[in-house]
Amino acid sequence: MFKLLVDTCVWLDLAKDHKQAPLLDVVEEMVRQRLVSLIVPRIILDEFLRNRERIAKESAKSVSAHVRVVREAVGKIGGDKRRMKLVLAHLDDVNHKIPIGGGNAAWPFRER
Repeated sequence: MFKLLVDTCVWLDLAKDHKQAPLLDVVEEMVRQRLVSLIVPRIILDEFLRNRERIAKESAKSVSAHVRVVREAVGKIGGDKRRMKLVLAHLDDVNHKIPIGGGNAAWPFRER
């Protein structure tokens, strides 16, 4: 079994970027299968917990900004009004489902 120690800033960067979710899923699965053991000193846990709400908000803003850019692009491209209306409605739905707090910033591993 490998032992893995990751600094707080790395955990926060992973939590901030929604594109890193698959990587976190792999790490979590490797922990479940006991292929990897995480070493998490108290200071890292404390720093993560202290910053996770801020990171969750930043992450939600980032995803929301991406949705807004796509929405604007769809509006500029134009096309069939019925299809555009459906796409824009779907984007609005996605935007409303973006978590305001949590997401990857929830500590993914149990404290021991």
